Amino acid sequence: MQSAGGIQVLRDLRVHWVRDDVWGLSAELAYRFFLSIFPFFIFLAALGNLLTDWLALPNPAPHFGELLSQVMPPEAAGLFQAELAYVVETTRAGLVPLSLVGALVVATGSTTALMKATNRAFGVEETRPFVRRYLQALALTLLAGAGVLVAFLLLVGSQWIGRQLTAPLGIQPSFQQMVELTYWPVVGLLLTGAVAVLYRAAPNLQVEFRQVWQGALVFTAGWMASTGLFAAYVEHLSSYHLLYGALAGVVVLLVWLYLTACLLLLGIELNAVREEQVHPARLQGQQQQSRAEREIRQLPPPSSSPPPGSRDAA
Repeated sequence: MQSAGGIQVLRDLRVHWVRDDVWGLSAELAYRFFLSIFPFFIFLAALGNLLTDWLALPNPAPHFGELLSQVMPPEAAGLFQAELAYVVETTRAGLVPLSLVGALVVATGSTTALMKATNRAFGVEETRPFVRRYLQALALTLLAGAGVLVAFLLLVGSQWIGRQLTAPLGIQPSFQQMVELTYWPVVGLLLTGAVAVLYRAAPNLQVEFRQVWQGALVFTAGWMASTGLFAAYVEHLSSYHLLYGALAGVVVLLVWLYLTACLLLLGIELNAVREEQVHPARLQGQQQQSRAEREIRQLPPPSSSPPPGSRDAA
């Protein structure tokens, strides 16, 4: 029985994948991610430079490369090294608010595109007011930024604290191995929770929180596996340098972002399929309600004067 259910899920998922043009939508998301990822990390570096100068502490921004090398292929992570080093050395405090606004505006565009993708997957129209929708996208963007900062603190912070505590005891290598073994499971749990919140809040309908965990788990597992396999492929088997020369790093980053977008949309489509199977009547009701609201908003306002030729006009 479960096997038949699994086969039906795969069939419905294939129909959704083709119907919603996930390949093309993933390319759009990858482009938006590419536009937003550089301003985001440059803002983090600029903010770190400002805060550490004010608090008289070492700037953690140069260590961002350690985090990037953990979560993306080395060829892609290398693109950020020179830019981050330049920002750390030259950023002025007055430019931080400008970089913050620019990074949030660009990054929120990526979240808005994801919200559109979730609506398409569930078959609902977007009827939320513009201000509410933008504020919601902004909040989800800030959630993603908080997740990156937490991941950075877990990686760099745990390593720094470990060195301080274990160096006098002579057990630093063992502690380092323990950190490496426990880092990815913890990041996986945090990533799953953040993506589940995104899947729950992005679509323009009410969906139970327990219904989005399946898609979030599929994304996290697929993203970790595909990132590792793609990094190994780029390092040992690919010929990007021969084909693209100095642009090889940019191409690797774009391909990795495209894989990430495909997996994000895979989780969304899986959640939509499960919602159709578990709560079909509720989903159809919300689809009809969103279409009715959209049609009402598109109707022209009623005229204050009677139309020409009517009895009142006469």
